[in-house]
Amino acid sequence: MSGYVPKKNGDYFGRKGVNQLKNHKLRISVIGAGGWGTTIANVVAENGHDVQLWVFDDETLKNLKTKRENTIFLPGIKLMRE
Repeated sequence: MSGYVPKKNGDYFGRKGVNQLKNHKLRISVIGAGGWGTTIANVVAENGHDVQLWVFDDETLKNLKTKRENTIFLPGIKLMRE
């Protein structure tokens, strides 16, 4: 979170601090491309952050790359484009 400086009293989650974080593009990794992992990664990406989704299964990876969908764990939900 470069550029974010918390208040001196350590209030990381004060209103001003949260608003400052909204303006930052975060790099987030999600480990596991099941239903929950895929959903979290997609929501985070929709909010403008860089996401890396770690996938164990080759078939899931292939579907994510070609169809932009996790047909095994989250069928019918299209993922956000890069």
